[in-house]
Amino acid sequence: MRETALGQPPAAAASSRIAALDLMRGYLILVIASVHLAYYPSLLGAIDGRGQLWVSEAEGFFFISGLLIGIIRRKDIERSGMKTAVKKVLARGWRLYLAGVILSLIYVVWGRALLGIAPDAVKDGLDAGSSWWNVLFQTLIMRYSYGWSDFLMYYAGFLFVTPVVLWLLRRGWWYVALAGTLGVWYWRWAGGFGPYNSFLQWQVYFFLGAIIGYYWNEIAGWFRGLPMLTRRWIKWVLAVVTVVAFLISVVVVFGPQASQNPWVGWIGQVNGSHAYNRLLVDGRIGLLRPILALLTLGGVFFTVRKYEDQIIRWVGWLLLPFGRNSLYVYIVEGLLLYLVPFGFKAGGLVVNSLIELAMIAIVWLCVRYRVLFKVIPR
Repeated sequence: MRETALGQPPAAAASSRIAALDLMRGYLILVIASVHLAYYPSLLGAIDGRGQLWVSEAEGFFFISGLLIGIIRRKDIERSGMKTAVKKVLARGWRLYLAGVILSLIYVVWGRALLGIAPDAVKDGLDAGSSWWNVLFQTLIMRYSYGWSDFLMYYAGFLFVTPVVLWLLRRGWWYVALAGTLGVWYWRWAGGFGPYNSFLQWQVYFFLGAIIGYYWNEIAGWFRGLPMLTRRWIKWVLAVVTVVAFLISVVVVFGPQASQNPWVGWIGQVNGSHAYNRLLVDGRIGLLRPILALLTLGGVFFTVRKYEDQIIRWVGWLLLPFGRNSLYVYIVEGLLLYLVPFGFKAGGLVVNSLIELAMIAIVWLCVRYRVLFKVIPR
């Protein structure tokens, strides 16, 4: 059968969605809940790397979000023109901005009210001392967010910049967009710009995704034009790089915590070295992390494409709804994440795993029965 879209059958390519990307994003947004809850040991905590590995779930989530923006808005440009595409991007950005502002302020009110009752359960980062006017102002200019609304604010900020990137890509100036996003990433790595550091950090994944998404069909055409053996080698190399990078990062990051033998001691020296930290860790701004993210996400994508039918058969009922409604899932997860510490403290493996599974079940039911779908961004 003739293939399109990086191995996607023609009928599926004609669809408005790419199932492999929905499956990947569904998994990522599901695991992010475990990372943010940080109740370890736990079932998901055993496989998610606690957000500390060389490629984290957040990086994958922002990359796929940008990728889909590039794919979808290119279609808008071709069908209805640049003006329509820009209107849709800005409208979505404005909606997410409002959601982020409102949720952040609600969480601040909530946190201040409970600070004297259950201080240990209140999420870190609460501005408990500034005036309400200052909190409001800092939130409106996107210099402060609290609770679990930060992803929304970052996403909104990226969407406000997206029209410029689309304008460059429409003119074929992808190299200008690429140089811009990599330059901003390097700026952040070299020092950054204060309260907007998180925007500078995460933008590289979103806009790398947007650039690749915009040229998705061209990249797919180039890939299909390669000899079959070459395509197989590319897929295998990416898969091997993904597995090896994951295993090595697990050993280097968590090995020194698990044992004191000489080999692990040497690994601990690597873990503590300045060069290793600056290149691969450094608060998730290591210089090489975007490259590793592209390679490993490519390996995961081809693997998911290969086993897509089996994955859908076994866990599609969970991952597809999560992936197709990822912002909704993130917001509902955020509400649960803020609530859980007030009622349930971290325990052992069984207790923590049950809390994670209960959260997932509640979110799934909310998606299944479309709870507040007309209000919460999806």
